[in-house]
Amino acid sequence: MNENELMGSMKVSKAVAKMAIPSVISSLVTVVYNMADTFFVGQTGDPLQVAAVSLTNPIFILLMAFANMFGMGGSAVASMAMGEKNEKRVKNTSAFVTYASLIVGILFALILISL
Repeated sequence: MNENELMGSMKVSKAVAKMAIPSVISSLVTVVYNMADTFFVGQTGDPLQVAAVSLTNPIFILLMAFANMFGMGGSAVASMAMGEKNEKRVKNTSAFVTYASLIVGILFALILISL
């Protein structure tokens, strides 16, 4: 089976599941990283530090979700535009993903600094 014809040759549910696996693995790695981080901070014996790490984990996961959304969505749109030989759309997509990621990062930073 040709990877380029994945959606045309497989059931939609199987094709979507196959394409979602990298995102799921990325999320699992992030969760394991956060658990390890909490474990090592817990070795200090200071409950306030553990609480701080535990409170920031959901924020970190939300930020990673935005990163996955822009990265995977942008690469899918750019790939389709490359297949269509539409260089203008590729450049626009790349610029949008770059600036949107930058804006979201700055907004997160401003919100978190103001807390």
